[in-house]
Formats: sequence, structure tokens, C-alpha cells
Amino acid sequence: KLETLSFEFKDRIISVQTISDNWKDRWYDSFKGYAINEHIYIFPAETGIESSVYVSYVNTYKYVIPLYIKHAFGDGHHPTTQQRIQFLYEYTTQWTTNSIATLSMCDIGTGSGILAICAYKFGIQSIFAFDNDPIAIERTKENILLNNCSTIQVKNKNVDEWHSDDQYNIITANILTESIIQNIKIIKNAMHKDGIAILSGISQQWHDEICDVLINNNFKIEKYSSLNDWNCYQLCHKKTM
Repeated sequence: KLETLSFEFKDRIISVQTISDNWKDRWYDSFKGYAINEHIYIFPAETGIESSVYVSYVNTYKYVIPLYIKHAFGDGHHPTTQQRIQFLYEYTTQWTTNSIATLSMCDIGTGSGILAICAYKFGIQSIFAFDNDPIAIERTKENILLNNCSTIQVKNKNVDEWHSDDQYNIITANILTESIIQNIKIIKNAMHKDGIAILSGISQQWHDEICDVLINNNFKIEKYSSLNDWNCYQLCHKKTM
């Protein structure tokens, strides 16, 4: 059901259509999961991990990630989530099993915890995830428990309040573009000198501006993808001669 809201902004009346909670709940109930690629499947835990459907996916995919997805962003269907998982998967496949276990990762704007949980399944053991939405944090904790990801640490925090004493091998972020731009130095300072950052949640209209910000902060764009007008960037520190 669509509901129309109207408000005044700079002498203009703007109407916005919103989706009612009942409609969203019905969508969640009908959601059957999503294949990120031929190796990874995101499965709605509400369907039941004891079900024959879940077992069939386990027998088909290397990684099946059951998630409680209601009221938290990150069911694997949105392009921003798909691209980050794909980039993270491709990066981790370059490491041996023993080496990947030594990596550390921070997930900014964790939502349902989907990226942090995927990272754990891929072999990363030291993971810190945070979000400014307390409901998302509760959902993330449920999903961590469901997936037996005991070493993931989670906090309710805003990115502009985050000043890390640690440096991470991998930083992933799916937050508003304005927030990425405003906090790019915080992200940069938390990145290990040989680490990478995977940034998404950036629409195509921001591409030129975000590239300028990244270059001006001495990042090198190692990889870039665009899916349905949503962009994802894999970055490293630009090496000085």
C-alpha cells in the first residue's frame, strides 16, 4: 500500500509516496532469498533453517547465509549489498586459509550484519561492525548468533563518533554518500597501510564528486562497479614514491 505525504520546502509543496509497514512485512514474508553469485546464497531465516528448501541450498552453494532481515537493511537483494559482497569475496579468495584468518575488518553501517557475517564465513576472524540504528544492531546480534559467528563485535555508533585506535586490513561501508565524504579522513586513518576499503551506497550522480574526494585524500581506486545506477569502489592507499 502506498501512502502519500506532503510537506513544504522552500515555498514548494512536495509529495512523497511511502510504503506502509504492512506492505513491507508482506514483502519480507514472500522473500525467498537471493543468490549473490554461484557460491553465495542469502536465505531468509524466517523460512526455517530446518526446512528442505534450506538444505537444498546448502547442497548447492558453498556459502549459505541465513538472516533475519525484517527492519534492517541488508537482505542481499539491493545492488549496494550485492557489489560489496562480491568485491569482498573476490578479495578474500586471493588469500590462503591461514593467511585470511589473520586479517581484520570493520563494517560501517552493518544493517542486518550481512557483510560482517559473510566475512566471517570467508575466513576472517577479527571483525568489528557498527550502525547508528539500534534496531539494526539488535538484528545483527540475532544474525551473528544464528550463524555462530562468535568473534564479531558489534556496537551502536555513528561513524563521525568513531575514532579507532586500531587499523583494519579491510573496511567496508554502506552509508550515505554525504557521510562518506564528511568522514573520509576517519575511514582513511582506520585503514592499514596495505589495507583496502570497499565503499558503496553511492548513486551514479555522485560518481565524479566521490572520485575527486578519494583522489584528493590519496586513495587509489583499484576496482569499480556500477549496478542499476548504484556504484561500489574498492580502494587502497596511494603509494608514494
